[in-house]
Amino acid sequence: MTLHSHGFTAAMAFFVGINAASAGHERDLSRPPFVEGEIVLTDSPFCGFFVVETALGFTLMHWRGEMEVFAEGDRVKGPLHVNGLQRIEHVLEPGVLATAGATFTLAQVDEWGAGLDHAQRAYRLQCLIGGPRRDAAAH
Repeated sequence: MTLHSHGFTAAMAFFVGINAASAGHERDLSRPPFVEGEIVLTDSPFCGFFVVETALGFTLMHWRGEMEVFAEGDRVKGPLHVNGLQRIEHVLEPGVLATAGATFTLAQVDEWGAGLDHAQRAYRLQCLIGGPRRDAAAH
């Protein structure tokens, strides 16, 4: 009598198959989820503060390095719902992406999930009423 005749091999294959299948669906918990959004308020390159609209509200950010100029309407993605220094990607059209390659910027996420009034008020304070200019914000 062998183990094979008692279905042991089939049972082992079943359990090994579950483990192998589930391993491909696990999320890397060390990497925050990427969120996509649209830059809705910016005065780049004159002010380092900008606002991104996401599905969960507005993310308030400060430019910290790499790509220096972006515009309202530009799409970005990255850990936009995680406070702190983040590397975010400029979402480019496929033809432009193929030519230019991926473009990134470093930005400090100050707050996310903010309402429209709060985001507009923060932008006015940072960029329109004597707030820090880009060169001061980067240091």
